[in-house]
Amino acid sequence: MNKRKFFILIIILICIDQISKFLVVFNKDNLPKTIIKNFLNITYCENKGIAFGLASGYVQLFSIITLVIIVTILICVCINFKKINTFLSMGIGMLISG
Repeated sequence: MNKRKFFILIIILICIDQISKFLVVFNKDNLPKTIIKNFLNITYCENKGIAFGLASGYVQLFSIITLVIIVTILICVCINFKKINTFLSMGIGMLISG
């Protein structure tokens, strides 16, 4: 995978993530909904903090920290891109986008 495909993958995955979140919020009155019986259910819940609602008053701080971490990961990936195999670059792309 080359750098261009890597960044296109990240952009596509971010778009899918944001569209799915928008659709869930837009249809939250009709949820929960079973998509595939005993396998896939869509439910709406809000988390105004980080993991399990911790530090709910510090969302902006954690957003900045997350942005710094993502930029650092992208810089490291760009510097070492030739050493990273396709599966690792795909995993990093999914991690960054989600």
